Amino acid sequence: MDEKTDIADDKEEETDKKETKKKGPKRKKTVELPIHNTEIIKPDNIPEGSKFKGYTDIVVQDLIIQINNTCYRLAQYETPNGQYITGQLPEGIRDNHWGTDLQSFILYQYHHQHVTQPLLLEQLHDLNIDISSGQLSNLFMQKTRHIS
Repeated sequence: MDEKTDIADDKEEETDKKETKKKGPKRKKTVELPIHNTEIIKPDNIPEGSKFKGYTDIVVQDLIIQINNTCYRLAQYETPNGQYITGQLPEGIRDNHWGTDLQSFILYQYHHQHVTQPLLLEQLHDLNIDISSGQLSNLFMQKTRHIS
């Protein structure tokens, strides 16, 4: 036999092995997902006398992005000697008016998804986040300083 025939025979054997290889049972991909909402959907028209036989579960994954504004009411007290003391904002938001989740989202979009500042600003405005281009730029500079 020549080399070309040997190569063709080897390819046929590989193809036969692939076809005869049995696949295992298909795993349920959604079995470990946390379920946040369950909705029961009944058929539109149920003939009289029909018997309920259970459910067929369909898991749909989704993402909810929404704004979440918090008003921190910093308590102020006047001490007996006339000084004022005020409660402190939580760590991570003391230097600006942006929550840590929003800051993380902005930095992720910019550094990992390569979203430009103008597009990111437009996206934030679409989400009703009240931020200017200067504030956005300052946020990048602040966080870059902390990382360095």
